Amino acid sequence: MTTSNTINGKVIFEDKDRVVRIARAYSQVVKSAIRPLFDGKSVDELTKEFYNVLPNYVYLETALKQAKTIVDGLLDRENEWCNNFV
Repeated sequence: MTTSNTINGKVIFEDKDRVVRIARAYSQVVKSAIRPLFDGKSVDELTKEFYNVLPNYVYLETALKQAKTIVDGLLDRENEWCNNFV
């Protein structure tokens, strides 16, 4: 059993290996979804595509939203940069 401190208290993990697998899969989905989102794929399309990597819908949806936020931030910066030189 593993204990981890958080801002609001402690979380006790009964199965540390399971938590590590979920965290790695979450990270993999975020990284792998950036390019398809940048190329115009929707979160709904990617949900079906990445469900086999992270088969927990709540975690998968959150990972895809995080990737979408990264892409949106990159596009905003690109637009700002382009507008400064026009």
